[in-house]
Amino acid sequence: MPAQIRIVIELLLLTLAALSSAATNHLVEPVLAQGQLELALQYDNGRDVSQDRVEAAQLFWRAGEEGVAQAEAKIGKTYLDIDAGPQGAVEVAQWLHKAAAQGDSEAQNKYGMLLATGKGVAQNYMEALDWYKKSAAQGHSQAQYNLGRAYLDGQGEDREHNPRKAAHWFRKAADNDNRHAQVQLGMLLERGLGVPAPNLAEAGSWYFRAATLGDPIAQFNMGIMYDTTARNRDFGVEKDDRLAIAWYTKAATQGYPQAGYNVGLMHRQGRGTHISPTQAVRFWKRAAEEGHPQAQFNMGLAHFKGYGTEQNLKTAAFWYEEAAEQNVVSAQYTLGFLYENGQGVEQNVALAKKWYQRASDAGDLHAKSKILGFTFGTAKMPVSEQNVVMTSLGRIKDSLEHVYHFNPGQVKEPSTGIVHEEITNLAANVATRENSLLVLVSSLVVTTHRWSFSEVMLLFAVPSLALMQLHRSPRQ
Repeated sequence: MPAQIRIVIELLLLTLAALSSAATNHLVEPVLAQGQLELALQYDNGRDVSQDRVEAAQLFWRAGEEGVAQAEAKIGKTYLDIDAGPQGAVEVAQWLHKAAAQGDSEAQNKYGMLLATGKGVAQNYMEALDWYKKSAAQGHSQAQYNLGRAYLDGQGEDREHNPRKAAHWFRKAADNDNRHAQVQLGMLLERGLGVPAPNLAEAGSWYFRAATLGDPIAQFNMGIMYDTTARNRDFGVEKDDRLAIAWYTKAATQGYPQAGYNVGLMHRQGRGTHISPTQAVRFWKRAAEEGHPQAQFNMGLAHFKGYGTEQNLKTAAFWYEEAAEQNVVSAQYTLGFLYENGQGVEQNVALAKKWYQRASDAGDLHAKSKILGFTFGTAKMPVSEQNVVMTSLGRIKDSLEHVYHFNPGQVKEPSTGIVHEEITNLAANVATRENSLLVLVSSLVVTTHRWSFSEVMLLFAVPSLALMQLHRSPRQ
């Protein structure tokens, strides 16, 4: 017998049983409402029937009209899930309020959330707090977590950031296996906020519990814990690349971009796994699509060189531009190079200048040299003299192959937040910066025709040589 037919027959039998007894004639409507509730729950959960959230919502609505508190709460929850629109949000709030007033903890929490966000009802943090407390008193873990967030965000009675009260409610929710609360409690314990003193051992245990419950932030934290030297030391664990990449991978597959970027690095470097360019690109691509700027840059580089994927300059340019728009300086310079030379894009000097300028403004010395090159190109100086100036004062040669490359030895430990670009030798940076300044000053002097080229060279020869000697001298 098909499941749908069996459910309908059960509902009819309930109705007939109620109608057959005059003594229970006043119970007909409650019995029907209860049957509608049961059928709605089956559609809502996909039990014995195909899941149908809209059908479930309609049945919850009918049962709710008969005063079934559980149905009233479910109406609000179901319509929230299927996004009923602005008018629907008002009706959802009304149903949730009815169920909350009857003591349903789920409805109390949901209604509090609507009050906190102003969805379907006027925003009111204090009233939201009251409903959270009623729900939390019944042991509702999400309401306990919401209370913690309210106090942490300064939406409590005192209207101020209150980590002590936040930690209190996060702990209650964490004990009820709320993984979000476990992560938040771990962070407070790690920083010593709202607790007597920092406790990294307990923080680590909460991260682990949340990670095993599937929380991607906790999984990422576990990866960092086993991956980086500082976190190894802080949490008293041994560095373990295999555990690090395992936890990173779990977080990455749930859409945590930084974890995906780190997994890609580890596959590139062969840490905790074998070297696999294909896997590195696979995880970088996932992170790049989720907006991770450094992963976007790496995708540009991978397609530019054909590393772990097909060489495709057009795709490389696309990813470089994505990263450049997010202020990755290396991407801005490289995009300028592509526009200047028409690689993967149509040659466009104006756009090349635009991206070189953005990289130059951010301090990129290669881009500063490029801007000077364009300046010389428009100046009334013989080409032969331009070349002498740029060569004599250390112009940096254009070479993506030389400048932008994968070097596992230079890769820094993954950041827990933003990604830091590689930092080259400080002395070399200083020397190049000083030489770039000499180039700039000399170009301005020559192009304004105040001094001859020979006079400029004589003027700057001595300090230039002195700087070179200074940076070559060993440090004491």
